[in-house]
Amino acid sequence: NVCPHRGMRISTADCGNTQIHKCIYHGWAFRPNGDFIGSPVERECMHGKMLPKSELGLKKARVTLYGGLVFATWNVEGPSFEEFLGDAKWYYDMLFCRSDKGMEVLGPPQRFIVNANWKTAGEQSAADGFHTLTLHAGSANGQLRQKVRRNRRLSPENDRCRDQLATRSRTSLHRSGSQDQASDRSRSGELSVQQKLEALPPAGMTADMIEQLARNLSEDQLKVLTSMPPQVGGMFPNILFGFVYIPQPDGSVVGSMTLHAYVPRGPDKLEFVNWVFAEKDASPELRDKMLKQTIQLFGTSGMVEQDDSDTWP
Repeated sequence: NVCPHRGMRISTADCGNTQIHKCIYHGWAFRPNGDFIGSPVERECMHGKMLPKSELGLKKARVTLYGGLVFATWNVEGPSFEEFLGDAKWYYDMLFCRSDKGMEVLGPPQRFIVNANWKTAGEQSAADGFHTLTLHAGSANGQLRQKVRRNRRLSPENDRCRDQLATRSRTSLHRSGSQDQASDRSRSGELSVQQKLEALPPAGMTADMIEQLARNLSEDQLKVLTSMPPQVGGMFPNILFGFVYIPQPDGSVVGSMTLHAYVPRGPDKLEFVNWVFAEKDASPELRDKMLKQTIQLFGTSGMVEQDDSDTWP
């Protein structure tokens, strides 16, 4: 997306399509495949010589489509995208390649500037889960104070999410009623993998989508989804993915599906690009909830990202 004439960005939009890409600087025009069409000045000496039109096209990146995402590299002779992901691809597939129709973005991304080095954000995404115990404890502490003040449970909706997680992963937790029976059945092996997934579908999916998982994932991957599903992590060098559960006041659970890209804008500045996803099969009502609540948590002024961006050096 760089004009070979004087280095101007050719396309300034996030989405759309056109038959001709025209540079706003000097009017150089290109086909969708990057080939040079022409310019207002037919003959111009560049770098001390005249170049044929065949050499004036856009530089082509090596592109791979994966899970609805587009990845590109200038390294034409480097490893394939699958080789680049390595063993981690097995886990990424459980997020991005789990359904029949795949995912799509919910509108354009949020973009904002953070005064920090992009590597600090990327490092946290890759392997730092411990920071949540301290940095993101503020909301939990506030809820705890309310609990003491009102002498009531910390959060009924969180209890429900906890119970469903316990049922699915065979974890023993203190609770009462039907959830106890469900957990006992789970520990004794009475619940199948599909029943566990239906009890609490992967973040962003609903119970009626569960049958798609078996068509796209292996048995081992399905078992991992019932015990320790991948939810938050990084993709080297500057991507964070977040597929997390957001308990609702009515006891239901809404999933958040987001991807952050930390784009370097200098040694002390990064552009935070926040994409929000939904399964193509998701209902309009679910999409609306996912978009609003993902922005509330992980958006420009989200509760999580305000904490994170304030601490990155």
